[in-house]
Amino acid sequence: MNPGLPICVVEPDSTEKKAAAALTMFRARFNVAVNTPGIEDVKQQLRDIRRRARDNMASLVQALKTNMDRQYPQIRVKSAVDNNEAAEYIAEISDGIKIISTNGSSTVAEELRPGLVARGFTVVNSYAAEFRVKERKTLDYWDLPRLSEKNLDGTFAPSVRLTGLPETETRNYLAVLGVNTISARDLTVFFVQHLHNIHVDLTQARKVVLIAGLDKIVESKEDAAFQAKCMGIFGMENRLLAVEPEPDTAVSLAGLPLLSPGVERELHLIVLDNDRTRLLQSEFKDLFLCIGCRTCNSACPAYLSGKPLRPRELTLNLKKHLSEVGSELLKEGGDAEAPPAGAGESPAAKVITEDQIWACTTCRACQEECPVEVKHTEAIIGLRQNLVMDQAVIPRTAEAALRSLEARGHPWRGTRFSRTDWAQGLGISTLAENSDVDILYWVGCTEALEDRGMKVAQATGKLLTRAGIRVGFLGAEETCCGDPARRLGNEYLFQVQAETNVKLLQRYNVRKIVTACPHCYNTLKNEYPRFGGEFEVVHHTQLIADLLREPEAAPKEPVLSVAKDSSTALRMTTHALRMTTHALRMTSGTEGESQSVTYHDPCYLGRYNGVYDPPRQILSNLPGITLVEMEQNRQRSFCCGGGGGRMWLEEGIGRRISELRIGRAIETKARTVVTACPFCLQMFDDAIKAKGVEESIKVMDIAELVNDIGGRREG
Repeated sequence: MNPGLPICVVEPDSTEKKAAAALTMFRARFNVAVNTPGIEDVKQQLRDIRRRARDNMASLVQALKTNMDRQYPQIRVKSAVDNNEAAEYIAEISDGIKIISTNGSSTVAEELRPGLVARGFTVVNSYAAEFRVKERKTLDYWDLPRLSEKNLDGTFAPSVRLTGLPETETRNYLAVLGVNTISARDLTVFFVQHLHNIHVDLTQARKVVLIAGLDKIVESKEDAAFQAKCMGIFGMENRLLAVEPEPDTAVSLAGLPLLSPGVERELHLIVLDNDRTRLLQSEFKDLFLCIGCRTCNSACPAYLSGKPLRPRELTLNLKKHLSEVGSELLKEGGDAEAPPAGAGESPAAKVITEDQIWACTTCRACQEECPVEVKHTEAIIGLRQNLVMDQAVIPRTAEAALRSLEARGHPWRGTRFSRTDWAQGLGISTLAENSDVDILYWVGCTEALEDRGMKVAQATGKLLTRAGIRVGFLGAEETCCGDPARRLGNEYLFQVQAETNVKLLQRYNVRKIVTACPHCYNTLKNEYPRFGGEFEVVHHTQLIADLLREPEAAPKEPVLSVAKDSSTALRMTTHALRMTTHALRMTSGTEGESQSVTYHDPCYLGRYNGVYDPPRQILSNLPGITLVEMEQNRQRSFCCGGGGGRMWLEEGIGRRISELRIGRAIETKARTVVTACPFCLQMFDDAIKAKGVEESIKVMDIAELVNDIGGRREG
């Protein structure tokens, strides 16, 4: 019999940057020379570990049990089907102990704690107690300690190594600790801590119960160590966001009397299923990949603005109650907290609130940050579909928008404009009038029918005609692309719109489309092919960037090809536009001081489609323009708050997301916020007015800025 189960506590140190720590990890694991710091390499290796665990879960669980029985028969191993059985086992072995200390593990906090409290235990979160959190404060994420900026020491050597439970001073309480990882083959347990609470519990609790969810079991000690270290890289700063205050009546573990020397300590291991096996048999099996780092929470604009949505906890609840996703899983308002086990109601009842589901902006910041690529956004849209299509439950303002879309072909109920008003005086014809064009301009509902958006359509139309491109638009025949319907949960209405639009575009033999709306762009480019709509689609920033390049810097293949018979004319007029820009640049020094601008990356243009460089190329080619980046830019851009149908939903909980983003823009001292999305434009216009800063900052679409500079020169 071996002396004791190996337990390692990994403790990160804030002495080295995340990328350097990732490089050290990668080299140590694979014994290879890596020239470029490889945080993406670490993510890929973590994904490989998690996929192997997912695909071999049954054999790993069996190996863990077999090896534990063979090597550590003194440790009781309990296989618990659900959290109720796990809590019951803890009650059975407690020997009258009524005080339980837990760590910050979500397996313990969200799955076991309610059942333990229901059985009369006093449960103390030792992490929160050590942190001395007395009240819950909603802080800006930007004010938190930036552990991602200076993270983790290069060696990642565990700060604590134990062989079983040491014979030390013992206090009469029970520690229930969720493990970060455990290896099935080598039987080594890993925890991650950045205070001392786990070490204290391991060395002084009378009884220690280790909780290993099936998703925490990996094959080897190397895999377990690597995954635990990844919790340090991706999870430490986010852990601070999840700390809840302990009540003033919380028991002080340090104040408990010491037991007599020689009291035997006990170590138990619970292997917890709690629907994880069923998860692997479902379409949501990739949720099993989640390591619980909470990186998704730290990136979520809804959560950071004080709304009830927390992507990590939503994922956890879906994992726990997968079979009951539907009416029993949803409730109106309230806290997303499972009821105590044995309370006499469905374990899935009152778990996920409607406020959580509708808070999501579908910005995909959570997915961008998630090291294992869990698709939170798709799961939320699925829940919305359940609400809207199965239960006919939808917020009033969103319902009005969808009814307008169904009846009028657009979500802007009450608009006083038609789809052709924006084009008056521009000399741009509809396809019904003249279909012999190089490119179709898909205007979109907001830019055609909302006063602020119309200015973007006019600027875009002027730029296209100035470049000599033969452009047409659909006019009254254009209807909504369907993006609001899909994101608000009415999948049927989206598919009706998609099929109608594809047939219309095919009737006009449309091959090339440009649009200034990232939501239309994403839908036409990525979602219409499923309905037979194979079109060459570009965003207006891509086309404008191509037009404004110097002739010698122009790509051999333009971003949008044109028909052979018009290519010569297009090259000539494009060259003329570039020459105009060149002339502007040459004379800019005498036409006033440089104007500082900051660029906001729209989510559906950036994270959904990877379009980051063209807008910046445009700004770099404009005379008198100096770009000042916000701290969160490109892939880490912070949402405007208007995506996911939020344009048509009231924002009554927490702070306005758009105002948070404008606050970051103001910090750059730029006079103009430039964006490339009509939703962002409208949200920021409203935010600037709400903050009363109209005199110090304004917002423009990038097409407006280009047209404004070019128009001043030509004038």
